[in-house]
Amino acid sequence: MRRLALAAAVAVALPLTGCATHQAYLNPQFATTTSAHHTVAILPFHVTISRERLPKNLSAEDVTRMEHEEAFAVQGQLYTQLLRRADHYTVQFQDVARTNVLLERAGITYDSLTARTPDEMAKLLGVDAVISGSVRRRKPMATGTAIALGVLFGGAFMGNTNEVGVDLQLHNGQDGALLWNFSHKFGGSIGSSPERLAEAMMSSIARRLPYRKADT
Repeated sequence: MRRLALAAAVAVALPLTGCATHQAYLNPQFATTTSAHHTVAILPFHVTISRERLPKNLSAEDVTRMEHEEAFAVQGQLYTQLLRRADHYTVQFQDVARTNVLLERAGITYDSLTARTPDEMAKLLGVDAVISGSVRRRKPMATGTAIALGVLFGGAFMGNTNEVGVDLQLHNGQDGALLWNFSHKFGGSIGSSPERLAEAMMSSIARRLPYRKADT
């Protein structure tokens, strides 16, 4: 138990260092299209962990489980970061707990998220737009499964990450049109935990999220 706690503490304490690059797109009709928007939902992220440098004894099921955990962890942390800046935006963000319950009631699982169009998702969730995203990383983050496996396999595959790629998309709920896209690549040790990944993401997108109020 002590080793498990120590592994978690070390993983979360890793510093945020390194460089970052980004690309962004904004729909030229954004202001007109979103003038009546009030609520935006954040979907669970699609997470891909590279299988190239994982321990040989780590099973495909273990990696898949870690990807699922991180998908909801990053979703929740991004929501938290947006809530902390709620007064900066012209819209509200749907509680991710409600989002995930509505998805479950509709029979939509993590693996079937891409089977619905963005406008179908928005109608199901009762929102004006949806944010979806993906995370590509070389090593797992410090979620429950990753920490436990890090103890078993020495922790070499967890935490200090050489590169994390993040893509965010904002789609209009009425017709599914792409309103905004943001791609970011982080270098160094960014991404050791969902909290730190979300914090790093928000430091990059807070001033670029197009719902931001003009005076903030």
